[in-house]
Amino acid sequence: MQQSSAHFEEGIVRSNQSTWQTFEEWQTRMSEAVQETWRALSTSTFSLAPDREWIEGNQSTEVSYNIMRGVYRVGVSSAEVV
Repeated sequence: MQQSSAHFEEGIVRSNQSTWQTFEEWQTRMSEAVQETWRALSTSTFSLAPDREWIEGNQSTEVSYNIMRGVYRVGVSSAEVV
């Protein structure tokens, strides 16, 4: 009876060890993927020109304003200045 209990306990311990090993492998992979994502985000953030959005937004606003005023006449192939 004790030998049977010992084998049962051994099976539980080995199962827990295997489960923990699998968890550690996946956790390591996930951590590396998260770190890679953070590095990419950092690189993207620091590569942005501080005034890019302002300049592009301003240009877009000017084009919209001019279209509303009728400065541009939209043709078949492109917009022409009147």
